[in-house]
Amino acid sequence: MTTTAAVFIALIVGAAVAWFLYMFKQNAKTPWVLAFLRFAWFSLLVYALCSPSTSTKSTLRLVEPLTILLDSSASLQEDYTKGLSDLEDNLTAGDIPYQTRNFSSEHIPENKQWIYVGDGHVKTVHLDDAPVAALLLNGITPLQRPLISGVSIPSRVLAGSLVRVNVIADKLCELKTTVQGKDYLGSSFDLRVPDGLGSLTMTSLALKNSQSDTLFTTVEVISFFTKILVVTDFPHPHEAMIRRYGRSHSIAVETIKFKDISSTNSHQGPVIAIGGGENVWSLLENTYRGALLTLGAWAPQQTLVKKTFLNSSFWPTDIKETIDLHVKSTDTEFMVTTKRLDANGVHWYASALANKNAFSLFEALLEKLISLNEPSRLQLTVPQRAFSGERINVVATVVNGEGRVALSSFSGKVFTGDDQMEQLTFTVENQSGTASFDAQNTGQLSIQVVANSKGSEIKASATVQIEELNIEEVTPKNTTMLADWARNGTVIVGTEDANDIVSSLPIKETTVSYVKKNPQHAYLAYWGLVLLLALTEWYIRRKRGLV
Repeated sequence: MTTTAAVFIALIVGAAVAWFLYMFKQNAKTPWVLAFLRFAWFSLLVYALCSPSTSTKSTLRLVEPLTILLDSSASLQEDYTKGLSDLEDNLTAGDIPYQTRNFSSEHIPENKQWIYVGDGHVKTVHLDDAPVAALLLNGITPLQRPLISGVSIPSRVLAGSLVRVNVIADKLCELKTTVQGKDYLGSSFDLRVPDGLGSLTMTSLALKNSQSDTLFTTVEVISFFTKILVVTDFPHPHEAMIRRYGRSHSIAVETIKFKDISSTNSHQGPVIAIGGGENVWSLLENTYRGALLTLGAWAPQQTLVKKTFLNSSFWPTDIKETIDLHVKSTDTEFMVTTKRLDANGVHWYASALANKNAFSLFEALLEKLISLNEPSRLQLTVPQRAFSGERINVVATVVNGEGRVALSSFSGKVFTGDDQMEQLTFTVENQSGTASFDAQNTGQLSIQVVANSKGSEIKASATVQIEELNIEEVTPKNTTMLADWARNGTVIVGTEDANDIVSSLPIKETTVSYVKKNPQHAYLAYWGLVLLLALTEWYIRRKRGLV
C-alpha cells in the first residue's frame, strides 16, 4: 500500500467515526471541537496501521586488519618506541585495525597485509609474503664472523708420519698455519709430524681485507698406535712375518722368552705366543689383559699335509672362498673366543711361500687380534669453535674393540678452568648419548664425560673454544631483500616519515551496502500526539458529562 492510499483511508475512516459519533447521534448543537479531536487522533491511528515502512539505504566500510611485526633484535641502533608509536597512532586515526607482534617467519600472516618495523638485519622473506610497508630503523654495523671454523686432523698422529691437514675457513681469505716455526700456506697441506712425542700445537692464521682470525689446534704425537708382545724361546719365521706387519702398520713389536712372562705383566696390548702349550697359554691369559693369538713353533719341513679351508667369517679378507694352507694335521681348525685366537695348527710361513693369499689371511688374522684387544673407547663429538650465547651439542658414543657401538649410560660436566660451569644430562638414543648446554663464558671450555658400559667406567674429554659473538650482531642488512620488496610495491620509509606511512598504504577494504526498513510512525512524538489528542477529547467529554 502506498503512502497516499494510507492517508486517504485514514482521513475517510477518521471523518466517518467523528460524523457518526458527534453528528449522526447528537440531537443538540454539534460539538465541533470534539468531532475534530476524534477525527484527528483516530485518523493518525488508522494511518499507523496502514502506512508502509520507509527504506533507508546505508553503506558500511570494512577495513582488513593489519599486522605489525616488530624486529627488536640486538642489531638495532636506535629506539623503536617512537616510530612504532607514531605508526600505531596513525593507524588508529585512520580507523584501521591492527595487532603488533614480534617478528618471526612463523608470525607472517598468510594472504594478509602486514608491516615490518626493524633494521632489515633478518633472513630473506619470500617475495610472496612481502609486507605492504616497512618502517626501517637504524641498525648497527654488523660484526665480522670468524674466518676459521675448525681444523681437520686426527687427534693422535704418529711421530714422523705424513698426515693431511684441512683448515675449514672462508674461501676468500688467505691462510697460514704454523707448526714449530714452519709455515704452511693454503687450506689443505701435508704435514710431516715431528719426531718429538707429546702435544703438538698448530696455529692457523686467516686474513681477509682488514680482518684477521687465529685458531689453535693441539694433537697428540705418539710413537706407535699399539704394541704386540711376542713370546717365543727362539727365532721363528712367524716372528718375521709379525714384524713386517708391524712396520707397515706403525705397530711396535717386542719379543720376550717364556721364562720372562711374570716380569713383563704391565703390557696392555695383544700377545702372540709362538709355541708353548695349553698350560703356557693359560698363564699368558691370566698374566696379560690383551687378547692372545697362538701360533705353531714347528719347522717348515714338519709341514707334511695341506688342508683346504673355507674363507672364515670371523676376520675380513679379500681371498677366495677357499684357500689351501700347510697344516700339521688334517684335524687342524681355527678357534676363536672373546680374548683368544688359536691358529697354531697352520704353518703360516710355509703357506705364504706357496700361496700369496696366505699372507693376506695372516695379516687379517693380526687385524682381528688387535680389534679384540682394543678396549672400548668413548668418542665425543663437539664443535671445535662456538660463539657466546650459542647452544653446543655433545654426542657421546662408546665403541668396543670390534668397532661396534655399545649400549651405555653417560654423565658429564663442563668446566671453565677448574670451575665447574654446568652439569650435563644425556638422552640416550640409538645407543648414543646427546646433551647440550649454552655457552655463556668466553675462552676455552673443557667437557668431561664418563660412560658406564657393562659395569666399566670409560672417561673422555674435549675442549671447545668460545668466542665473544652474538649471532644477531653479525647478521648483515638484507639489502637484496629490501630492494625486492620495493620493486614488488612495498612502501619503505624511515623513522622521520613514520607519520606518512599510513597515507601511502594500499589498504584493502570492502564496502557493504544494506537497506533498513523503518515504520513511518516509529517515533515517540507521533504516539505522543495521538495520546494527547485522545486524552483531550476524553477530558472535554468528561467536563460536559458525556462520559
